[in-house]
Amino acid sequence: MAVIPLNKFRTITHTLTSSAVGIYTCPAGVSSLIIYGNVSNIGTGTSVTQFSAFHSRSSVDTEIASKASIPSDDAMNFIQGRLVLETGDILKIQSNGDPDVMKVIISILENAK
Repeated sequence: MAVIPLNKFRTITHTLTSSAVGIYTCPAGVSSLIIYGNVSNIGTGTSVTQFSAFHSRSSVDTEIASKASIPSDDAMNFIQGRLVLETGDILKIQSNGDPDVMKVIISILENAK
């Protein structure tokens, strides 16, 4: 039987596309604390981004930021405070701008249940 570490820090990076993509799914046996989330626009024009969290038990997508406008060569923190995810919950993100110009990084603390 595999033992789940009590606390595990993870960093996830992703380049955004125009479709909502799950960039992190909370694994079985843990709860996750999103402690930092930042998206940067490395393109030449303003891009609009949407962040949402999918709650697996109620099958509901909840927007964290909808139509967030990020100017060229700028960034924004989309997690103000902390966000708790439980097993099966999904953090999703998408951009309506050009592919490969929006990049996201999130820091996560996974805690064994």
